[in-house]
Amino acid sequence: MPLTGDSWTLRRLDTGVETPAHVPGCVHLDLIAAGQIEDPFYRDNESRLMWIGETDWAYQRDFDLSAATLARDHLLLRCHGLDTLA
Repeated sequence: MPLTGDSWTLRRLDTGVETPAHVPGCVHLDLIAAGQIEDPFYRDNESRLMWIGETDWAYQRDFDLSAATLARDHLLLRCHGLDTLA
């Protein structure tokens, strides 16, 4: 069951503020898409956006599994490409 796409939410853990998110992706891209930050590669924006890497974030998505799937002894959630800090 692929879980990619736009059905994700990015939440800033210290404030609880939620932003629509896309997976695969990253915090910076989701904040840019939501109009919450400017392009970090433009002029001196990177220095003003350092707080993003020092902030805790969570990605969340709901999905449904069938009763047959839930009855299995083992389920595997495989995530490809997670950052080393995930």
